[in-house]
Amino acid sequence: MDTLARERAFKHDLFLNEIWSDRYFDLIVKNLSLHEAETILYLNAGTGRNCFRLAESHSAAKQIVGVCDSPEHLVIARDKAKVSGSDILFVTETEVGNKYDLVIADATLSDPESVTDLLSSAAGLLNRGGQFALIVPIFGSYAEVFSLLWEVLASAEGGSPEAVERLITALPRLDALEIAARETGLHEVKSEVSTEIFEFEKPEDFTDSPLFADFLLPGWLADIDKTALETIRKKIAELIEQEHGNLAFRFQVKAAVITGKS
Repeated sequence: MDTLARERAFKHDLFLNEIWSDRYFDLIVKNLSLHEAETILYLNAGTGRNCFRLAESHSAAKQIVGVCDSPEHLVIARDKAKVSGSDILFVTETEVGNKYDLVIADATLSDPESVTDLLSSAAGLLNRGGQFALIVPIFGSYAEVFSLLWEVLASAEGGSPEAVERLITALPRLDALEIAARETGLHEVKSEVSTEIFEFEKPEDFTDSPLFADFLLPGWLADIDKTALETIRKKIAELIEQEHGNLAFRFQVKAAVITGKS
């Protein structure tokens, strides 16, 4: 098993679940009728956090399946299920032909360009009358961070601030996602957006955080090598300190949930 991937999966489990996944879970619960679903599929389940929370809040479900996005996540999720005595089934891909009463597609850390395809494939896994939910950051998210990233890349020799412009425009727009949902055949398509504020007491608390250092930044600049990423991360910390001093640093995410029925 890839050592770096395994370490990243543990960081996801130890740090990201509470600061990140829980924010979106509250949106899910608020916008779905969980009591109507006997079978639930959760796509991009990470290390299983939201699957376990679904089991706790929806004990009537006869089956919950979590599709983990890597073998490393899968090992952690299965170990947690075994230790807790949970009967949640964790897999790396759905079995062909299986359909569910509720399908949740988690695109909170996905490549923005893959979101529409995820929506389409997820909607195809619904039983007739089943519920669907897509959770995703939408256009307008991360503005404070993208501004800093643009400054750093623009000032670096050979830097490419155009990469930030691509990141900004790649984030999905709510109206486009609603249209895509209807085009899959879903009806009663609705959406809700919650502005989530992430606050860090000191610049390094943000730039050293697993959320930024291990997930957001490497995901945004996937073509840049590790050494260059580390330089960019440190320069962003310096820039935050220059601009904010001892004040806390915060950024906003427009967290959206798009729901519908088959």
